[in-house]
Parts: sequence; C-alpha cells; structure tokens
Amino acid sequence: MNVDSVGGIHIMNVDSVGGIHMNVDSVGGIHIMIVDSVGGIHMNVDSADGIHFMNVDSGGGIHIMNVDRVGGIHMNVDGVGGIHIMIVDSAGGIHLNVDSVGGLHIMNLDSLGGIHMNVDSVGGIHIMIVDSAGGIHLNVDSVGGLHIMNLDSLGGIHMNVDSADGIHFMNVDSVGGIHIMIVDSVGGIHIMIVDSVGGIHTMIVDSECGIHIMILDSVGGIHTMIVDSVGGIHMNVDSVVGIHTMIVDSVVGIQTKYTHRRWYRVSCFFGIEDFV
Repeated sequence: MNVDSVGGIHIMNVDSVGGIHMNVDSVGGIHIMIVDSVGGIHMNVDSADGIHFMNVDSGGGIHIMNVDRVGGIHMNVDGVGGIHIMIVDSAGGIHLNVDSVGGLHIMNLDSLGGIHMNVDSVGGIHIMIVDSAGGIHLNVDSVGGLHIMNLDSLGGIHMNVDSADGIHFMNVDSVGGIHIMIVDSVGGIHIMIVDSVGGIHTMIVDSECGIHIMILDSVGGIHTMIVDSVGGIHMNVDSVVGIHTMIVDSVVGIQTKYTHRRWYRVSCFFGIEDFV
C-alpha cells in the first residue's frame, strides 16, 4: 500500500499465483485490474473514460468489453468461436453483431429513429430496416433473388421482388402519385400505373402475344389502346374530344372509327363508308 503527498492513493497487491493488481489514483478515476494467469480476467473502471470491463479467457477465448462513455455499451463475446456481440448506445444508437464465423450478422442502429438489420450474409439472406425520417428499407434473400425494399420517405414506397426470376414490382407514392411496375423478363409483361395530378396511366405489354393496353387520364381525358400483332386491334377513347374507336384487322382489313356519334367503316374491299 502506498499513499503519496499529492493525495493519490495507490494500492497494489501482487500474488504470484493469483496475480491480483489494484490501483486507485487521485485524478478521480478508479482503475481496478485483476490479472489471473489461468483465467485471464482483466477489469478496468475509469470515471474519466467511462466504464470499461474486459474478461479474457485464454483457453475459451471469451472477451467481454463494456464501455460506457456517453451512454455507450460495447460487448464482445467469444472471439475464438466467432460470436461477436456489440451494443453501442451513442445518441440512442444500438449496434448488434452476432456470429461472424457462421455468417449471421444482426445490426440494430437507432440513430434519429433509424433501425438497420442485416441477417445471415453467408446464406444470402439480408434484412435491412431503416427508419430515418420515416424511411423503411427491407432486403431479403439476395441469393434466391428475392428483394423487397419499402421506402417511406415523403410518403414514397418502393418494392422490388425476385430479380432472379425476372419479376420486379415497384410502388412509388410521391406527392399522391402511385407508380406500379411489374417486369417479367420471361413473359414480357410490363404494367405501369402513374397517378400524378389526377392522371392515371396503365400500360400492359406482352412481348409474346403482342398485346399493348394504355389508359391515360390527364385533364379528364381517357385513352385506351389495344395492339395485337396477330389480330391488329387498336382502340382510343377520349372523353374530352369525344369517343374515337378504331379497329384494325390485318386479316380482313376492316377499320371502324366512331367520332362524335358518327361511324366510319374502312375496308380494303368497299373503301370508306360514312354512316350513322
């Protein structure tokens, strides 16, 4: 035991078998170190730095560190076995990491209300949830091709599902606008719905059978078009100008058009006919 003139108290206990050491200084920081050559236990407490706790087992490879500075906690378990857990609470932030060897990683980050999660990078399953200013992100199974992303930023939602099989789904809601897109690389089907300032747009495209449907509702106008590469059918409806319908059949060559309650029939055999 040693007490100095500065007011610092120093206590040291040395045991050749147990190896115990203790030190308390005048700065206000309390330092405690317990060293065991067999168990390998180390402990340090410091009021200036925060609280530090460390447990080292040379045989089992267990390491625990607890650091509390600005409310922050850090923990690390079993460095040899590959299990690592870290919890950090800095300005409300939490981090968690489990089993780096087995490929299981979980991270929970709460910063300004944000949550991040990542699970099983080795197995190809990734889950990420981010809540920052109301934003949510989700990503699942990169190996199997299943990806889901949910973004809620200014009311916007985005989704992407199954890129491996060629199916993509996107839903975007931005300032009241709804966008839906489905893409199938095998079947060639595309659907898009856009609602911007009251306008509705629908489009279906099938590259195999050649069918195209489009509906446009802008300033009260509705437009519908159907294109069939085999039958050759086209339709257009406009509520502002009137109703326009045109049917084109490449086989028999008949075209029919209706404008302002008048019908026009166009045929390669009879020419143009105007009838009510």
